[in-house]
Amino acid sequence: GEEVKAGQALIKLDTRDLEAELAAGQARVTEAEAKVAVAKADETRALRNWEFAEKVKDARAISEEERVQRETALGMARA
Repeated sequence: GEEVKAGQALIKLDTRDLEAELAAGQARVTEAEAKVAVAKADETRALRNWEFAEKVKDARAISEEERVQRETALGMARA
């Protein structure tokens, strides 16, 4: 055999598969973060719509059905 010096690499590992798995994992994380952002925006919108429906003074301005739909949308956005 050949002589080796301290700290000299004896082998070189092929890390291409691991790098591909890492890139795929990072892409999944990015996708999940985007979904969380969309869900938060949906919740904010649903909350604003529900709050508006709750603050309406004139009962003729918004139907009970619409108020219930907004409340349901808020609950679904928070799920």
